[in-house]
Amino acid sequence: MRRTLLLLASQLACIAAAQPAAAQPAAAQDTIRPGESVTGALAASDRVVDDGSHYDLWRFPVLARHRYRVTLRSDVFDAVVEVGPETGMGCLACRMDDDGGDGMNASLAYTVAEDGTYEIRAKSYDEEALGAYVLTLVDEGIHESHEPASTPIGAGETVQGELAPGDGRVRGRSFSDTYSYQGRAGETLLVTLTSDAFDTSVYFGRVNLRVCRSMDGDDDSGEGTNSRLVVRLNEDGEHHVHVASPVQGGLGAYTLRVERVGAELDGVDTVNTQSDLSRGSTVVSRLDGADPRLEDGSFYEEWTYRGEAGETLTLHMRSRDFDTYLSVGRIINGVWKELGHNDDGEAGTDSDLTVTLPADGEYVVRANVFGAGGSGRYSVVVDRS
Repeated sequence: MRRTLLLLASQLACIAAAQPAAAQPAAAQDTIRPGESVTGALAASDRVVDDGSHYDLWRFPVLARHRYRVTLRSDVFDAVVEVGPETGMGCLACRMDDDGGDGMNASLAYTVAEDGTYEIRAKSYDEEALGAYVLTLVDEGIHESHEPASTPIGAGETVQGELAPGDGRVRGRSFSDTYSYQGRAGETLLVTLTSDAFDTSVYFGRVNLRVCRSMDGDDDSGEGTNSRLVVRLNEDGEHHVHVASPVQGGLGAYTLRVERVGAELDGVDTVNTQSDLSRGSTVVSRLDGADPRLEDGSFYEEWTYRGEAGETLTLHMRSRDFDTYLSVGRIINGVWKELGHNDDGEAGTDSDLTVTLPADGEYVVRANVFGAGGSGRYSVVVDRS
């Protein structure tokens, strides 16, 4: 990567409308400061991101609550710029711009939450495109509002929305809608995101100085390519739910639901929303129209447990919304072979089941509704002993 540097006139450093002077060659380096313009070139030897495009990485010092204008210009490729505390995977606070400048140039305003060092990725929209560019950084001074507009959502609410061109971006990639949730320390929430139009991803974070810091995220823990996430809140205050897609450019209608998990999780150390169960784990999920049905029309979900011959497996299924039905079995040559089931255990319409596993291998725990039409939240707990 070839890089050169030019310091802008000091009186232009914090003016939003400042126009940089022509860039002049200087010593190669990877730091840019407010009021500077650098020239560089994308080369085949540069770093490569997941989509195969090459990029140069620049770092710059920042002051809390200041808004910085980052502009990337090139005459030879369609410019893309990404900015964030750390522009690698998992950067929930990152922002990206493609054509915010004139023509195919990129221009992005980014307000930071706290003093530190931030990163800029200078890259091309096209995977194979290489060549020269000019990167400019301007400090536009203190700016109070820098988070994308958010829509309030409360516990128990379901929202119908749509990802569309012009929406914000999350992790520097996907289009994203943002929802704000006023939470309390100690709450456990179940967040589900479903869509027939795109592969979903959901992210949940704590808002600090108007920037959402990543707490947790999920891609495919729901049915198919849908998302299902359980989070336990450590602080009172504003939190954000980000609706997104793991695929850049994912668009279309979606359904988002946030639910407060009740007392059935009190004292549980591990909350597991993945497809695998283990001793001492708990899954919290929801049965609804997005789930498959059995022949009687009832919804069900399946979880896997890897067991050993002679092992005793004890499970408890709880729900305040429907009459539960719990079963354990194996799928052999595509056919379900049940080992045991329970409808109403000691806790009324909840289910308690103990089975002895006949062989080493993978078993299926099926969480089901007793009869067609039932739906709602449930939990399955695997005894530790």
